[in-house]
Amino acid sequence: MCRGGSYGGALEGVGAIARVLPACWVTFLGVQQTQPVSTHKHRFYTSGRFSVLLAAYSVREEAAQRKGGPARDEVGCNRLIRAIRRLMNRQDMGLPVEPLLPGWVRSSLFSACLNSDALAAYSCEFDTVWVEEALG
Repeated sequence: MCRGGSYGGALEGVGAIARVLPACWVTFLGVQQTQPVSTHKHRFYTSGRFSVLLAAYSVREEAAQRKGGPARDEVGCNRLIRAIRRLMNRQDMGLPVEPLLPGWVRSSLFSACLNSDALAAYSCEFDTVWVEEALG
């Protein structure tokens, strides 16, 4: 189960999307903390968290979900996690934020069976900070 319901319904209808897996989705989990930068309290140091949800589907055994299979399109979640962390680390996605820093990898986001085949999903979290200014 997901902590705090952050991912509730994010992957509903997995039967329809299983045909296009493996796949990744970038989501914003929200602002984690805000603190004043100066005593004037017009500028705020804000920290936020992004998550990349990933899912893999396998008609083989459960290990193939994690490690991948012999076919090129059977990537597996372990390879996806490694690739996502390498690609997203120190990126800003074109936003006015500090580069992303890797955080938690959450396994067992959920698991489901589709016609006795297996689907695995994970999340890779990334933290960033930025400065917000209040209207004067």
